[in-house]
Amino acid sequence: MVANRHVTHIHAVRLPRSVSSSVVLPQAIIKMFSWTALGIKPQSAWLIQSEDPFDPASWQRPLQISLAKTEMLAWQNVGISAQRYPYGFTLGVLPVVCLSTISAYLNRSSRDLMSKTKAERSFCNDSRYVDMIVPGSASQALAAAVAKAQSIPLATVHYQQFPDGERLCRVADFDSDTAVIIGSAESDRAWIELLQLQDAVREAGAERVVTVIPYMSYARQDQAFKFGEPNSARAMARAVSTTTDHIILIDPHEDNLDSYFDVPVNIYSTAHLLADALPTTLCDPLFLAPDAGAVELATRVRDSYGSGKTDYFLKTRHSGEEVDLTTRDTELSDRDVVVVDDIIATGSTLSQAVDLLNDAGASRVFATCIHPLLVQNARTKLETAGVEQIIATDTLERDVSVVSAAPVIGAFLEGSWCEPKYSLYHYTQI
Repeated sequence: MVANRHVTHIHAVRLPRSVSSSVVLPQAIIKMFSWTALGIKPQSAWLIQSEDPFDPASWQRPLQISLAKTEMLAWQNVGISAQRYPYGFTLGVLPVVCLSTISAYLNRSSRDLMSKTKAERSFCNDSRYVDMIVPGSASQALAAAVAKAQSIPLATVHYQQFPDGERLCRVADFDSDTAVIIGSAESDRAWIELLQLQDAVREAGAERVVTVIPYMSYARQDQAFKFGEPNSARAMARAVSTTTDHIILIDPHEDNLDSYFDVPVNIYSTAHLLADALPTTLCDPLFLAPDAGAVELATRVRDSYGSGKTDYFLKTRHSGEEVDLTTRDTELSDRDVVVVDDIIATGSTLSQAVDLLNDAGASRVFATCIHPLLVQNARTKLETAGVEQIIATDTLERDVSVVSAAPVIGAFLEGSWCEPKYSLYHYTQI
């Protein structure tokens, strides 16, 4: 960023668009002109982002401190010292003070906006910033549910494929300041759609873009497992970060994905919602994870259900589809078992688990998951194994998606875009 030729270095950290346009840039420009008018050539200036970029109360503090620090360096560069040359320092400061009055007014106006009630000042609810939901082709029902629950307009997206295979997404009726794109990236095509939708709404005049990715494919390729391989999750995250201001992920397969994006990320959990679709009359329920790493997920479902115990299978993986499961010493006879996982892909592991549980005398076996990929013949495998019911969310829209993630997304839109009552970079249960 080059704001003035007299400044040799400016180190800036990305700030929210609303902050940089209404608070940071006006003050920075005022200060810069002050230094230039006085012939000051500071060696460096800092625009420092606070620890929480969505805490309005903290936006001003680091900026004021950094600008004050820069001014001191500027005076030192031209040999002016408050102790040695008090009059010269005072006269020199006068133009800065006058211009800083304007800066103070901007500060006060910004603070006045931030001091209003949540409903009055939320960017999502403020009449100056009108939201519009833009659905990806893989999340049309979920996007519609969010739009209906939040009373937000739903854009109509037209999809086109050319003879050479190229695709085009057009949002002909987009008319908003803030676009909330909701689209599961379940395929390469869906990733391209996300990129095109982000660019389309920017082209149509959106000042800010929130991208909700209910399901993120390539999340399991979160590192280069062999020499010469890519970190595919990082590559996709960087690509989708280019034209958005905020990313929302729902129960990603790996919890370190937030570090791969170049914009703020919120990660939310919907596991607790799965319990609402379970029968209320489960007999001595056992919430079983397919491995030790998924116990936390099973615990969330159990806690939301309100009773039962948790356990996990001992799993030995031989390949992508070849897995050996063994049960632990937990008693399974004559009790209802709920198998909880984040993704059901081919169904091989889960169908094997259902077989083992039925053979051990389980009364009924329910299969629950966040993301029901259900590729190939996964559904047939599970039905053949004797599963009682498959319960999943609509992060991927299948016939088993009886639980909606709309309440989680809606809670974010109601205010945490500006006021983070939910922690950034951590799983959050709403």
